[in-house]
Amino acid sequence: MGLMKKLLAPVKSEPSNPLEHDTSQAGEDYIIGDIFRRLGISKGCFVEFGAWDGKVCSNTHSLVHKGWSGLYIEGDSEKFKTLQRNMKPFASIKTMCRFIMCEGPDSLDALLAEAHIDPEFDLLSIDIDGNDYWVWKSLVKYRPKLVVIEYNSNFTAAEKKTVPYNPQHVWDGTMFYGASAAALAELAQHKGYKLVSFTPMLNVFFLREDLCDSRFGVVPVQAVTVGPNHKQQRREEFVDV
Repeated sequence: MGLMKKLLAPVKSEPSNPLEHDTSQAGEDYIIGDIFRRLGISKGCFVEFGAWDGKVCSNTHSLVHKGWSGLYIEGDSEKFKTLQRNMKPFASIKTMCRFIMCEGPDSLDALLAEAHIDPEFDLLSIDIDGNDYWVWKSLVKYRPKLVVIEYNSNFTAAEKKTVPYNPQHVWDGTMFYGASAAALAELAQHKGYKLVSFTPMLNVFFLREDLCDSRFGVVPVQAVTVGPNHKQQRREEFVDV
């Protein structure tokens, strides 16, 4: 069964490993596990931001318990304190309290270099409810194998929209965050990635195209679930990309 058929269906069956599918919002950790099983990678390196406390809505918490190395980046100082406490038992996990910018010493390239992350690390998970598109676009020196990124489902597959870049952006609970699936898919194509799965109204999964062999199906962006999910509409404030 191709990845498209298997992973586009709702994740209903319980994974064999009880540590999987325990903290992510909609089975993202199960999909991540399935992709890396197909790649033959049982232990690797991940980067996740905003990490919150390393558990709440985390796409990578199960990987921590599998012995992966990783870097959690969280900009909120109070959440970061909890993150540090939660990750203290795990020697292979690094943490940073930083707001990620698109250039300068707090750019993602700079922070990954500071943490001595391998240029072709395994997984990048992005969820900052704002400049997600711009931060990924700014990443130049690193090519993770798999990128999981939240998309804004308020837009159709034909709309390539994102919030304008604003280093001070904080999500206000409205639809004004992130980027549409179509915008992220086009950026992924430019960067050499293909869409291989999604969780409805939440995240899209992009695999580096040199890894997309017969084990993986490619998902058309038109198949990604969209629809209005916020009452507060601010469509006019988005930009085309």
